[in-house]
Amino acid sequence: MITNHPNLILSLLVRNRLYADEEKVLCYLWNHRDSQLSAIDADTRHALFFIDTAFHPQTCSMQEALQTLSRHLSQIGGVELGSGLLNVNYPSVEV
Repeated sequence: MITNHPNLILSLLVRNRLYADEEKVLCYLWNHRDSQLSAIDADTRHALFFIDTAFHPQTCSMQEALQTLSRHLSQIGGVELGSGLLNVNYPSVEV
């Protein structure tokens, strides 16, 4: 059971993944659903996006996914300030 908001209670299966500490949940279902703490809304002015995968991408590369995200964000007025890919060979990147 996750509770981040007094009016929001979600039940998750044991196999579901979430990013949390002892006090709050940041997101759940492999970054698919954000909590109130990290959700983007009409007042959001800056956002940091992470794309991750537990398996080899089936439909496109991670670079193509980042380019698609950037394109969609620019269509709604967003501006990409940086981008990078991390993996075992490249464990850090400056953005």
